[in-house]
Amino acid sequence: MPERYDTLETRCPTLGHLVAFRYCRGMDGGPCRRIMQCWSGRIDVRAYLEGRYTGREIADILAPPQPKINQLLELVRKAADEAR
Repeated sequence: MPERYDTLETRCPTLGHLVAFRYCRGMDGGPCRRIMQCWSGRIDVRAYLEGRYTGREIADILAPPQPKINQLLELVRKAADEAR
């Protein structure tokens, strides 16, 4: 299914310009967390996700991002663990 829709475009609220479905389904090793919001009116995105990911993975994909401070603290913790 994804290749069938790869050339369709929609406006990305994050980037502020048109992007193809191909971009949205392949960001950072997985789909963009906003894929449902941006594409559900045009493509059966739920079926796409359910055909490729577990329920837990879908929940993780669609979860809102952590606040920036939490992301920074996690990076610091990982760096400290690696330094040991």
